[in-house]
Amino acid sequence: MHKLLVSIAAAGFSLAANFAYAETTVGVVDFYDTEAGILVLLDGAEFVVPAGLDLPEMEYEDEVTIEFSVNEEENVVSRVVVNN
Repeated sequence: MHKLLVSIAAAGFSLAANFAYAETTVGVVDFYDTEAGILVLLDGAEFVVPAGLDLPEMEYEDEVTIEFSVNEEENVVSRVVVNN
């Protein structure tokens, strides 16, 4: 019984380690390439925008709040809000 519980706990920890947690950041837009799906902030942070994700109109120097997850060393956007 003890070995079964240890196995179940280990499997749960393994799944939790693979789960991508959402993060949030606030920054200023440098540029957004809709065709390439790349959003870059003035501080150099880069984000991948998945195809089909609708984002608000953004311009250079707009302040934005970005919700994203880190997936295979890429910041993948799930939501953007323009703050100004």
